[in-house]
Amino acid sequence: PTTGLDVVTQRGVLDLIGALRDELGLAAVLVSHDLGVVAHMADEVTVLRSGSVVESAPTRQLFAMPQDPYTRRLLASVPRLDDAGLALVGAAGEREVRPKAPVPDTAPVAVSARDLTIDYGSSRAVHGVSFDVRRGEVLALVGESGSGKSTLAWTLAGLRTPSGGTMTHESGDLARSAQKRPLALRRRVQLVFQNADTSLNPRRSVGDAVRRPLRFFGTAATRTQAADRARRLISDVRLDPALADRLPAQLSGGQRQRIGIARALAGDADA
Repeated sequence: PTTGLDVVTQRGVLDLIGALRDELGLAAVLVSHDLGVVAHMADEVTVLRSGSVVESAPTRQLFAMPQDPYTRRLLASVPRLDDAGLALVGAAGEREVRPKAPVPDTAPVAVSARDLTIDYGSSRAVHGVSFDVRRGEVLALVGESGSGKSTLAWTLAGLRTPSGGTMTHESGDLARSAQKRPLALRRRVQLVFQNADTSLNPRRSVGDAVRRPLRFFGTAATRTQAADRARRLISDVRLDPALADRLPAQLSGGQRQRIGIARALAGDADA
């Protein structure tokens, strides 16, 4: 129930669910990736892996003394302020992902915005925002729902026209509209859409969603090359390439979001 919500709204929704449970005696099944929410809300926890139950126990017991190795790895991968960079520990044989070194201040600026202003009619959504993002750096835009985060991302990708300010890529100025950007520059800045459920064509396979930008941007010369590279991109986001023939409805929400990431990478984007 809290997918896509900011933490303030999330807390309000969870408090409402808790109040309804207490007042009306409701029973609830909470499906979540967020172990913090699970610990706060659940009386009992069942852990699934590949469609099978690996462990089920009262919440306090499971968090304090997990019995299954998979559960222990899940709990060990919860981010902590004093242990930054901790990743989900893979099972034997899985590829280990190591944290990158800090980005040096001398790294070139990949994309920047100066005094960016964005309006919806008479309502101002973004007020004079400026920032630089260097190559290899991650910039987090944080705020409540409706604070302008998605609007800013859409504008950088050329899908929303700003009212004022400038946007620059290291290889040239970013025109306000994607249609006015040269194709070679357009592919350099890509967007992973927030809502995986509506960002893919429900009538086309997810493999086609990844192949189309390969052909459009010219990063694959033939259909065969596009199909081969699409499978590699799908594998790069930790999905089975055999899923390429499936429709979006046949994938989970998390799998669809990974397809969206693979599609964004198809143009060899660097921002």
